[in-house]
Amino acid sequence: MRSFVTSLVLLYFLSQASVAHAEGLPRKAALGLAYGAVAPELQHKLALAADIGVFAQKPLPGQSAEKAGMKAGDVILAIDGRSVNPQTFAKVLSGVPTGTRARFDIVRDGKKRTLPVVMLEKQRDPGTADYTVEYSDVVSNGHRMRTLISHPRAPGKHPALFFIQGYSPVSYDYKLDSPGLDAPILYEFAKSGYVTPRVDKPGVGDSEGGPFADVDFTTSRRSR
Repeated sequence: MRSFVTSLVLLYFLSQASVAHAEGLPRKAALGLAYGAVAPELQHKLALAADIGVFAQKPLPGQSAEKAGMKAGDVILAIDGRSVNPQTFAKVLSGVPTGTRARFDIVRDGKKRTLPVVMLEKQRDPGTADYTVEYSDVVSNGHRMRTLISHPRAPGKHPALFFIQGYSPVSYDYKLDSPGLDAPILYEFAKSGYVTPRVDKPGVGDSEGGPFADVDFTTSRRSR
């Protein structure tokens, strides 16, 4: 396993994670909803334009969409008056501040209605009996970058695994016991007594800067 991991990470040892940071990077909101395109036959039935509508799947427990009563099968037409489709949905959502009440125009069972949704902050990793997770930030190129660091609960000196992700706009702000390619690797190290620092890139997750599509390779490397 270690030979595989070394191609992805820089492994070093230290007594504690010593990442300098500036306090106060705001936590972004999360809807907690998987979504997809509206099927052509449903678009025709609802008389929707081809570039309007997002098909809601099952909301995640305890997050904004579920608490607001959103259901699988709802068709989301607009957020605060801005029309959405699968290509624009995430961008429009990212402009809604945490703690505010957003107005979702939806179609449910063929009828249009407005659903108020209080946008809660993205859920944090609560850690486990073996480790805690610290949410902090560092400053790079004048922008605050989200850092996530697991700390073993056991006292004493610990090895550390600094995870360097690939060149993609993927946030590493997730629970370490989540499914996926990288999470299980980090989870194994975290519960085995390692400190595991990681940093979200410019314009990704809570991190400032970006948008990520405009970030070149050099800037991305300097931000990690």
